[in-house]
Amino acid sequence: MEYDVILVIGEKYFDHPLCGMAILKRLLEKYGYSVGIIELPKSEKDITKLGRPKLFFGVSSGAMDSMIRNYTPLNRKREKDKNLDYTQEIPDRALIVYSKWIKRQFPDSPLVIGGDRSFSKEIYSL
Repeated sequence: MEYDVILVIGEKYFDHPLCGMAILKRLLEKYGYSVGIIELPKSEKDITKLGRPKLFFGVSSGAMDSMIRNYTPLNRKREKDKNLDYTQEIPDRALIVYSKWIKRQFPDSPLVIGGDRSFSKEIYSL
C-alpha cells in the first residue's frame, strides 16, 4: 500500500486521545488521507519499510525531546543511573537523525518536522 503521509516517531505508537501522533493520524484520515506510522526506527533500513509517501514524511522525536529522555539535568547519561531501569531506545537528537535517514533514502520527499505540539499546530492550520 502506498501512503499519502508517513509519520516517523521516536516512541511507541498507541491509538489513544492523549497521544499527539494518534490525534494527527485520525485527523488526517478524517480528511481522506492514508497515514502510515514508523515507530522507534533503529536504522536507516527501518525508514524504508513503508516506502515513499505520496505527500510527505512527518517526523517527531516523540512527546519528550530525545536529549531530555537520554540525559539527566547534570548532563549524565540516564543509562548510567543505577536507580533507573533505563535503556536508550532513541538516538540523541532523534529528530535530526531521523530526518537525515529519510533524506538519504528519499532525497526528494518533503519533511514536516516538530514535536507533538508544534506539529499539531501546523496540521490544524492546513
